[in-house]
Amino acid sequence: MRSVLKKVNYKDIILFVLIVFLFFWGYQSWTENKQYEEYLSHDMSNELSKVVYGSQQTQSILEEVISTEKLTVEQAENLSRGYMRIVQYAQKYETVADHFLEKIDKEAFSNKTANLAADCGYYFMRLSDDLNQPISLDQTEIEKYKTLKKFSDAWYQTAQVKLQKKSHSTLKESGISSDLWIEYLLALQNDTVEIAKKHMPEHFDEENIDSYLKDGSMDK
Repeated sequence: MRSVLKKVNYKDIILFVLIVFLFFWGYQSWTENKQYEEYLSHDMSNELSKVVYGSQQTQSILEEVISTEKLTVEQAENLSRGYMRIVQYAQKYETVADHFLEKIDKEAFSNKTANLAADCGYYFMRLSDDLNQPISLDQTEIEKYKTLKKFSDAWYQTAQVKLQKKSHSTLKESGISSDLWIEYLLALQNDTVEIAKKHMPEHFDEENIDSYLKDGSMDK
């Protein structure tokens, strides 16, 4: 009888220890995930200004280029940096939404904004390497720069409407688990697709914005 009780007690102890272990393991995992979510929320809120700045930077430079009908080496370099900044954070938001929140339908969403900005960024990077002096732009080229500016205008406006008008504390409190960042990504994509289909449909359908920029005489 005593041996039976010992055996039962031993099993109870093992079960109790296992339950305690699973409880603490689950609690620790939950705490780590919560801390990481808070870190990402804080990080993305802080980086919002960089996304807005990237759109503003390309806006301002393109407006100057269109006005003067000239492109300098410095302007090409700054355009490349501005576009690549947009790429960096658009991709980061997509990664968070896809891998951490699992709220992005990959069949319905592709990061057109990041793809287009990357093409523009690399184009102006190569152009800045080739330029030795300012180049004059013809009317065809100016129209293309006007199209690029439409993207920057739309991206900046979307950030203003979706995110910028909210306080920093509100963005952090809403956290990455909210639909705020998803709505922002989808709004960016809608802007990009709408403008591209209207102004460069044959190139955008092929996801080859670089060919649109090179088509004609933009490369001097």
